[in-house]
Amino acid sequence: MASQADVALLQAQVAALQSAVETLQAAQNLAGQAADTWWMLSNGILVFFMQCGFGMLEAGSVSARATQNILLKNLMDTAIGCLLWWAIGYAIAFEGTNPFIGTASADNTLFFTIAYIREDDAAFDFNGTGTVAPGSYGRHWAFWWWQFTFASVAATIVSGAVAERAQLIAYIVYSSVMTLLIYPVCAHWVWSEYGWLSTLNPNAFNGGALDFAGSGAVHMTGGIAGLVGAAVIGPRPGRFTPPYNKFRLPTCGGPPLPPPIEMPGHSTVLQALGTFILWMGWYGFNAGSTVMITGAGAATAAPIFIRTTLSGSIGGLSAVTMERYLGTGKIWSVGAMCNGTLAGLVSVTAGCATIPIWAAVIHGFIGSLVYRYSAKFVTEVLCVDDPLDAFAVHGACGAWGVLAAGLFSEPQYSNVVHGVAGGGGLYGGGRALGANIIYILSITMWTFTTSFSVFWTLRSFGVLRADHTNYAGPQTATFTDAPNQISFDGSKHGLQPYEGGGVPPKLDPAKPVPTSEA
Repeated sequence: MASQADVALLQAQVAALQSAVETLQAAQNLAGQAADTWWMLSNGILVFFMQCGFGMLEAGSVSARATQNILLKNLMDTAIGCLLWWAIGYAIAFEGTNPFIGTASADNTLFFTIAYIREDDAAFDFNGTGTVAPGSYGRHWAFWWWQFTFASVAATIVSGAVAERAQLIAYIVYSSVMTLLIYPVCAHWVWSEYGWLSTLNPNAFNGGALDFAGSGAVHMTGGIAGLVGAAVIGPRPGRFTPPYNKFRLPTCGGPPLPPPIEMPGHSTVLQALGTFILWMGWYGFNAGSTVMITGAGAATAAPIFIRTTLSGSIGGLSAVTMERYLGTGKIWSVGAMCNGTLAGLVSVTAGCATIPIWAAVIHGFIGSLVYRYSAKFVTEVLCVDDPLDAFAVHGACGAWGVLAAGLFSEPQYSNVVHGVAGGGGLYGGGRALGANIIYILSITMWTFTTSFSVFWTLRSFGVLRADHTNYAGPQTATFTDAPNQISFDGSKHGLQPYEGGGVPPKLDPAKPVPTSEA
């Protein structure tokens, strides 16, 4: 029979073991939390690098005369967007209990990240010991960074749609409104804890919309805003034959419109490079949206890579094949391959975590059709000049991606990822499909209304469309490729761009050259 001393010894040993287990569990939890923080930070870098991809794609898709202008806009998107997202945008997207828009808390607000700064002040010992409170692993800062990269992408989509004719100050104003209000509200609806279409909200409409990585919140928002901007600002000179050089509503009957005049970009090398960079960044965009690598995060992220690759691949192949056999020129087009690939990637973004693998091929193939025929509709029917087909790739394919997620999401995936039982419409999940349709309509109405208000106001004040100087005088109302006219870059940035692989001679503005009418 054990003595009391033996019992006491055993109890002490058990207590020591329990303490050791708790210490190991705490260390394991902290390691897992640190891994989740690293996951968001590293994938955010990939999404941030997509800005380089957009810059290369857009620069290659416009004339050499506008290269500096488009790159400066992309750089300013990121720099200005960072400050505005820190000050206001992030809080509108993720703070408060209002189902429509984020609002400031009474004492601890996310505006200017005040709440996070106070958390760190409480967690870190600044008295010299260097200790950190348990659980202080930087996740909130990583989430801020992650969401900033998404906001930056949404704003950048618009720059391609209004390329070569928007004043820089007008673009700064619009990009600011996009980051401050338009995108954050859409993100709040579907990704905040209290958003009226968020699956995190138990009271969400129809259980919430399925938009895992942002076909709707990011791409639809940017694409629709780009279409509105391109329509309000008007086409590049020479893009359409007058009087069809302005936006028009679809009409039935009547003589066919003359075809738009092709204005190809100056560098297929930059187009292809930009597309590859965007494709690489998309893995961070989609897989990183798990916002964790522990638990079910890794199991969810791994097949996302496969779905993303399949959809992008079939989208590009389908688009280039259709251009070869159905297009006017019957050519193997690099531009069609690039845009088709992006269309496939956009199409799978909403459902990349919840659809079966085979459905990714359907997403990408139909996405290439949506891209091709929506681009033709915008250009040939509406007479809107969208140099990068931003609406077709991001707006139209974004809407298709949200609809497809509402159709193809499997119950077991949607239940684990979103907490939505029943899956998509093809599996009997009519509630999710209904929520996604309402989501598409809501983004369309919100983005169209706010974007039109901004662009129309800028146009009314005469600060939307750019004017250009030429050698014969201080200003001219339009920009053409006349040989005696200063380029967009030369007019606005004081430099002459490369053309035809060479550097043109520097001309003396003090010696006017007659403006050519050719």
